Amino acid sequence: MTRELELLIRGGSVVTPEGIMRQDVGIAGGTIVALYNDGEDVPPAAKVIDATGKHVLPGGVDAHVHTRAPARPDRETWQSGTAAAARSGVTTIIEMPMSNPPGSTASVIRDRIASAQGECYVDFAIYGGGGWQDERAIREQADEGIVGYKVLSHGPPPGREHEFVGLFAETNAELFGSLREIAKTGLPVSVHAEDASLLHLVESEVRAAHAGDPRDHVRSRPAWVEEVSIATLLVLARETGAKLHLPHIGSAAAMNTAARARHAGHPVTVETSPHYLSFDQDLMLEKHGFAKMNPPLRTVADQEALWAGLTAGDIDIVASDHGPNLPEEKQGETIWDANAGNPGLEAIYSVVVDGAIRGRTSFETVASAMAAAPVRIFGLPCKGKIDVGYDADVVVCNTEATWTFRKEECSSNSRESYEMYEGKEFRGAFETVVSRGRIVAEHGNVVGSRSGSHITPAS
Repeated sequence: MTRELELLIRGGSVVTPEGIMRQDVGIAGGTIVALYNDGEDVPPAAKVIDATGKHVLPGGVDAHVHTRAPARPDRETWQSGTAAAARSGVTTIIEMPMSNPPGSTASVIRDRIASAQGECYVDFAIYGGGGWQDERAIREQADEGIVGYKVLSHGPPPGREHEFVGLFAETNAELFGSLREIAKTGLPVSVHAEDASLLHLVESEVRAAHAGDPRDHVRSRPAWVEEVSIATLLVLARETGAKLHLPHIGSAAAMNTAARARHAGHPVTVETSPHYLSFDQDLMLEKHGFAKMNPPLRTVADQEALWAGLTAGDIDIVASDHGPNLPEEKQGETIWDANAGNPGLEAIYSVVVDGAIRGRTSFETVASAMAAAPVRIFGLPCKGKIDVGYDADVVVCNTEATWTFRKEECSSNSRESYEMYEGKEFRGAFETVVSRGRIVAEHGNVVGSRSGSHITPAS
């Protein structure tokens, strides 16, 4: 007797990195149990979603999220952050270790995982801290099921030192030590690449010469400072055997430095963010601190190069670098007074899908950059693809629809800081979001329960 399906997504065009095919997706027990081609008999289903004329995408995997939970519930909680993910097509988040206390010891990692249990609408994985301050802590975190490490190549912001213990390595010697220890675990390391000594020099000169208008932030963190850091990290990764991942790459120079190394045989993976694909540095003149992030927005030419690099494979993934801040934290008398970091979870997948619809990239690239590639890099089991045996993480997208981003409709506790995207028109609307076979969002509204699971790397 044919087993009845719990959910059938019927009539859609299934998108994978290899191509697009008209198929029906059969789901039971939270898993994709069958794909049916035209003409095949399909068993009955308890619920049917009609996806005729629509694209069926893999659930998004956002590999760079800062909810900072449970330290700052005013900015974000596990509940609000994963609701933001669910309504936007992201069915797995990888949480960064910046919190209070920071996630750089085994005990804090355990506490953060415990605090997330029963609070998440979608699945979650955890980064650890790979700073050079404690070798033993680096090793112990691997046993707690982290999927990778985060390291900053410069020190913490003034006044926030307590949030970054075990997360940074400022000198080349410290970076070498961190990467060497992390390499022993076999896990990837995501390094914020801006050379500490050069940042200090350039920012000091800019502050001395300028009054603190919005563009001074861009001047204080030039792309070549990032490029120098990446070049150094590539050598250190080569010598230590560390799996180097470069997050939030926003300039053509940084991307090309990594691409040349990879073409020469050095294993390195590259990530950009939706704000670099969407905006250029002139937005700071309009949005001021609401467009401030590290590294800063770059030029239109950089933006175009990133889209080309994404399509060519020089960029592996797109991740939000979701950094919730309250509106008052994004303002001040000068640009130096505003916090860096902006919410992005509720825009990331739409930015990339909109780019595919407008012809800036392909839907195959979307499926890779938003799902298959982050799963490959961070070793997430049964994620990232619409295929038999994979978790039923699926998004039904109406590519004919257009919609306008409105911050008041967002789920993030920092929704009022979504100034960059406010009023932006997108093509492609996510009508249904399915996480492990559960419908968690419909037409931008969260409808599911908080049943997300903690994901650990495949053994």
